[in-house]
Amino acid sequence: RRSSDLIGGKMVKRRRKVYKRRKINRNKYKFLIRRVLAFILLVTFFIGLKYILTNKKEFISSESINNYIEYVDSFSGWRKQLNWKEVAAIDGIKNIDFNNINKKKIEEICKWFYDEDNNIKDFEKVIEGQNFTDKERKKAEKNLKNLSEVSLRNIRGDSDKEKDKLIENMKSISIDNYKKSGVLPSVTISQAILESNWGKSELSAKYNNYFGIKASAGWNGKIATFSTKENYNDTIKANFRAYDSLEESVNDLGNFLNVNSRYRKHGLFDGKNYIEQAQALEDAGYSTKKNSKGEAIYADLLIELIKDNNLMIIDSEAVKNE
Repeated sequence: RRSSDLIGGKMVKRRRKVYKRRKINRNKYKFLIRRVLAFILLVTFFIGLKYILTNKKEFISSESINNYIEYVDSFSGWRKQLNWKEVAAIDGIKNIDFNNINKKKIEEICKWFYDEDNNIKDFEKVIEGQNFTDKERKKAEKNLKNLSEVSLRNIRGDSDKEKDKLIENMKSISIDNYKKSGVLPSVTISQAILESNWGKSELSAKYNNYFGIKASAGWNGKIATFSTKENYNDTIKANFRAYDSLEESVNDLGNFLNVNSRYRKHGLFDGKNYIEQAQALEDAGYSTKKNSKGEAIYADLLIELIKDNNLMIIDSEAVKNE
């Protein structure tokens, strides 16, 4: 071969090697750029998702919930307790964001739920009985579904399955107790929550005493001795009743309140709603809880728990078919 051919061949091979190296390097750069872009997109996605979750608009505000509860409970008054969510669901047909709440309109909707004997009608019958279009009926049903898991406690970020479980466990038991004792389920459940710290107290966890009922001289059952706070900062030791189950504890509460004349004397069983019954418990001295100013606060604590956890809705279920 000619020397020029050999030189030319080497040059071609050299160029091919250089081109190949450049191609490999370009591919590496492309791969690296893709990785960097993918990482940037992933970070951007999670930042955006976090922003959406932390800044998303609430389906309904806590202020609106408080207004619905106040207006519905006020109208229920001496009547049977209504479900504020059902009233809000109908109001939400036109009041799309639940912000423009009109008391007179709420009272008008409340009227639709009572028949001539002040018995509560089913939600479906109420919306069928009004001059709503099919679209409006579906909107009311959708609103009610969206409100199903809504509570003041959840909106505050206190979404706790153990708390929900305690309420669910007490629901049917407290309704049965209401039929026997006359104490509204919301009051019974709120007492259990308050007295047992959501079932976390040693007295409730070990001995099923959810209501802090003491063992008086006439008590023949099991006994547990514990320290307890009587006032704002006073602690004493006392004997408490012990039970084999939550149901036994609830049933004994109903019996305890009925056999002690002071509760009837202070109007516990004349109370038509949870506010009146909670106040009667305080007036009768069920608890001597006071704040730093020496003011009795037991009724306020019960009422707050009832509102925070929609316990009045259980009252509505309990009295609906009476």
